[in-house]
Amino acid sequence: MKPFSCRAASQSQSRGQMPHGNRSNGYDRDEMRASGAWTHTAGMPSHASTEEMRDVDSFCARTPAAGKPSHASRADSHSQSQGHMPHGNISNGHDGDEICAEKIQHFHGSGACTPTAGMPSHSCHGEASRPVCRATGCSKPTWNGKPDEYCSKKCRDRRALSSGAVRHGSAAASHEGVGEANCRRAAPTPTCLRSGCTNPTWNGKSEEFCSRRCQHAYVPAAGDLVDAADFTGKLAKPRPIPFTGKGLPSEHPGIVAFYYPGFQTPVDQLCQAMFLGNFYSRRLHVSDSLCSHTEEFSNAEAAFQSLKFWTRRRDFQNISGAHAFRKKQLLRGNEDFSYAGHGSNWAAMRHVLIHKFQDSELCQMLLATGNSILLEHSPSPREGIWSDNCDGTGQNWLGLQLMLLREELRSTDFVWTSWLRKHVNVKTGQFLSRDWLRLVAQASSTVRKSLEEEKDRGQGWLSFFSWGLSDSEWPGLGVATKRRSRSPAPRRLSCGRRKDH
Repeated sequence: MKPFSCRAASQSQSRGQMPHGNRSNGYDRDEMRASGAWTHTAGMPSHASTEEMRDVDSFCARTPAAGKPSHASRADSHSQSQGHMPHGNISNGHDGDEICAEKIQHFHGSGACTPTAGMPSHSCHGEASRPVCRATGCSKPTWNGKPDEYCSKKCRDRRALSSGAVRHGSAAASHEGVGEANCRRAAPTPTCLRSGCTNPTWNGKSEEFCSRRCQHAYVPAAGDLVDAADFTGKLAKPRPIPFTGKGLPSEHPGIVAFYYPGFQTPVDQLCQAMFLGNFYSRRLHVSDSLCSHTEEFSNAEAAFQSLKFWTRRRDFQNISGAHAFRKKQLLRGNEDFSYAGHGSNWAAMRHVLIHKFQDSELCQMLLATGNSILLEHSPSPREGIWSDNCDGTGQNWLGLQLMLLREELRSTDFVWTSWLRKHVNVKTGQFLSRDWLRLVAQASSTVRKSLEEEKDRGQGWLSFFSWGLSDSEWPGLGVATKRRSRSPAPRRLSCGRRKDH
C-alpha cells in the first residue's frame, strides 16, 4: 500500500509551494543517505525513497504523529501546500531538530512512512512549534525561527541591560549577539535637568538641559536645596584668563570671571569659578548687627536679601538664590535699608561673604584664584553695582570685596590690599580715583574677547548659551528691572489724517 500523503507532499514540492532545500530542522541530507534512511524499508515502496524523498524536510513532513487523526494530518498538509503556514513554522513547543532526529530514529526501527494504526503518513510540521524569544516573559517567536534567539533587537538589548551585561560606555556583553554598537546604543541616554522633562540633553551629557526653553524655566522650587556639586560634581580649580596691565601690583595677574545665576553661564564654564557667585548653594549663618538673632540660609543671595527684610527673614530660608531674588521683588517697598543694623549694602555683603567662606572647601577654592582679578561678568548690561554691567561700565563691587577677603584669609602676601586702599575706601566702597573703574573696563573687555574666541572655536556650550534672557526673567543681583512701555499708536482723524498724542 502506497502512502498517499508522501506522494501528495512530493507533488506539492514539485509545484514550488515548498521550496526544495528550504529546511528548518537542521538535519543534513547527506547524513540521511549515509545512514540508509532512504532505502526501501518496512513495506515502503522503493519510489518513495528515490523520487519523492528529495529533502529531509519532506521526509519529516511524512512522519505520522502518534494519536493524531488522519484527517487532521491531511488538513495540516493541505494548509502547508496552500501557503497558509510557512515552511518551518512550528506551533507546539518542541524543537524542530529534536523532532526530526526522533522521526529518523523511528524510521530506522519500524518504517516511519508506513501506515500505522490505520493512519496514513502525513505532514508533521503542524505538530512542532516555532522557537520563542529567549527573553524572560516574552512569548513572541524568534526573528529567524531558530532556537535560543530573540524576537527583536529591542528585546535583546532590554535583556542585556536587565542582566547587567552591558555597562554604560562599554562594549562588553555577557551573551552572544550583543555587539559593540548595540552595547553603546543600549546605554541609558541622559535626560534634561529640569524636573518633569524626560527629553534627552542637548549635548548627550548628564546634568544638562534639553533646550533653551527648559534652561530658562529651570528654577529650584521653594524648599529645594540645590548644591552646585549636583551640577558639576567636585569643584574644579579656577582657570584664569591671561591679562597684563600697567601699574598693577602683579605683572601678570590674570582674570577669574564668574556669574552663576543658578546655572553655569559661558563665563562660568570658561573660568570654572561659579562658587564665587552669590547664587551658589552652600549653607551659611548670618545675624543682625547686634547678633541677637542668627538664621541659617542655603545661599549667599538669600542671606543678603534677608538682611534687607529682616522682620521676614524666615521667608528666605531654604530657598534658592533665584527664588530669593524674586521674593525681594514681591516685597519691594518694605525694605530696611539699614540692613538689619549693618548700615549699608556694602557692609551687609561683607558680613555675608565672611560667613560664606568660613566653609573650608570654599575658602581653599578662593585662595586657589591666586592674585587674579575677580570679576563678576554680567551677560547683559543690567547690573552696574555688583558686576561689570557686561560692557565694563559697572563697579564690580562683588569682585572687589572677594579680592579683599582673599587677602584677609591669606594672612600674608598682601598683593592687592595696599593698591586697593589707594583707590577705594574699603569700609564704604567709595572710589578715591578712577583707577579701579579703568581696571574693571579693561578686564571686562578681555573677558568678552576670550568668550568670542571660545565661541569661534565651536565650543558647544558657549554656542548654546550665546543669548540673553529678558529683564523680567534674568535673576540678577539686587537690580530692579523695568519693562519697556510701547508708545501709543496715533489716532486717526475722520479725514484720514493721523494726529499725534
